[in-house]
Amino acid sequence: MDKRVAEAKRLLESGNLPEARVIVEEVLKEHPSDPAARNLLGLIYFQLEDYNESINIFKDLVEEYPNEVSLLVNLGLAYLKKGDSLEAVRVLEKAVRLNPHHKKAYNYLGLAYANLNLFQKARDAFKLGDSPKMVEKMEQILASLTREEEKKAQHFDEVSVPHREEELSSALDVKGGDVSSEKLQKLLNAVDVLSEGEEEKESFPGIDLDRVGQEGPVKVVDDFIYCVIDEGPCYGVIKDLVIKTGEIEFKPRYKKYKGRELKTYFSTNYGIINEFEGLTGRVVLNPGKKIFSFRLYEGEVIYFFEKIIYAFGGDLKWENGRLPSPREGEDLYLVQFRGRGSIVVAFDGKLCSLSLGDIPVYVPLGSFVGWKGDAIPAFIEDSSGNLMVELSGSGSVFFKVE
Repeated sequence: MDKRVAEAKRLLESGNLPEARVIVEEVLKEHPSDPAARNLLGLIYFQLEDYNESINIFKDLVEEYPNEVSLLVNLGLAYLKKGDSLEAVRVLEKAVRLNPHHKKAYNYLGLAYANLNLFQKARDAFKLGDSPKMVEKMEQILASLTREEEKKAQHFDEVSVPHREEELSSALDVKGGDVSSEKLQKLLNAVDVLSEGEEEKESFPGIDLDRVGQEGPVKVVDDFIYCVIDEGPCYGVIKDLVIKTGEIEFKPRYKKYKGRELKTYFSTNYGIINEFEGLTGRVVLNPGKKIFSFRLYEGEVIYFFEKIIYAFGGDLKWENGRLPSPREGEDLYLVQFRGRGSIVVAFDGKLCSLSLGDIPVYVPLGSFVGWKGDAIPAFIEDSSGNLMVELSGSGSVFFKVE
C-alpha cells in the first residue's frame, strides 16, 4: 500500500477528514484506478456525510470487484445511512450470500429490514448477526403486531420501535475497517421510527412512497397502488406504471379454472394482469381512476367482476369463472379469491355495499362490482327487460353508483 494511503487512513481514523481527503485525492491524480485509495475516499465522503458521492465511489468499485464483500457492505451501509433501505437490502443480501458468516453485514441488513417494517426478516438477520438484544426487540414488535391484529382486525399505520443507541451499539459491536467504525450513532438515524403517540412530521410536501403502513405486499396510497415484491406475490396491470425499483420482471398470466391454466390471458378493462417476478423491489401504479382496496383474511372468499380488477397480492388463491347470461354476448366473467391478501379494483363512481339476508338483492349488470361470502348468483330480466344480477344467501354485495 502507498505510504500516503496509509497516512490518510490514519488521519481518517483520528477524525482529520479534510487532510485525509487532500492526500487521497493527490494519490488518485497519479493513480486514478487505485482501488485502496478509491475505497478510502468513499469512506471519507461517508464520514463527511456526503452519501451520494460515497455511494457513487462504492458502486464503481463493486462493478469492478463484484465479489468483494467489504465493498458491498460499505455500499449497503451508505445506502442505509442515506435512507434508501430498499437498495441497502439488495446490496447487503448479496453480501451475505457471498459470505454467510459476515455478522456485521447481517446486522446492517437487520437495520434495513426494520426500517422497511419487515420485522420478521429483521429478527432473522439479527439472529445470524449474533445480536440477541435486537432479536428480542424484533420479537417484541412482532408479538405486539399480532395482538393488535387480533384486537382490531385492521392494518397498522406505524409501529413503535423503542431503542437506545447504547444498546444498539453494544449489540452490533462494530469494530474494524467498515464505514461505520466508531460513528455508529450516525447510522442509527437511518432507523427513523415513531414512539407511541408521536406524530410523523412530513419532510416534504406530497406523497412519501417510502412510508407505507398497510399490511401485505399490495397497498394503496392515495391514488397509487404500491407493490412490495419481497413481502409476497404481486399481480397487476402495468400499463400505468409510475416507477419500479430492483430487478423486477413482468410475466403475463393466463386465466385459471379448476387449478389449470387456460390459453386465454387474464385481461381486464385496463390490460393484461402480470405477475411481478423478483427477489426484492417495488412497483408503483397509478390507474388514473378511483381505486378501492379490499382486504381478505383466511377462510373468506370474495368475487369480483373480472373487468374492474387492477392488482392483487399476498397469499391468495384465485380462479376465473363465468355466469352464463340468457342473452348472447352478455355473460358475467368473475374472479374468485380465497386466502389472505389484498385486491384492488378500479372504476369511476362510488362504491356501495349491502348485507345479504332473507330477501334476494338485485343489481343492474352495469352497476355490479362483486360480492363477499356464500351468495348464490343468477341472471334475471326485470319487467322492463333490463338484465339484473340476483344474489341470495349470506354475505355482502358490492355495487357502484355513478
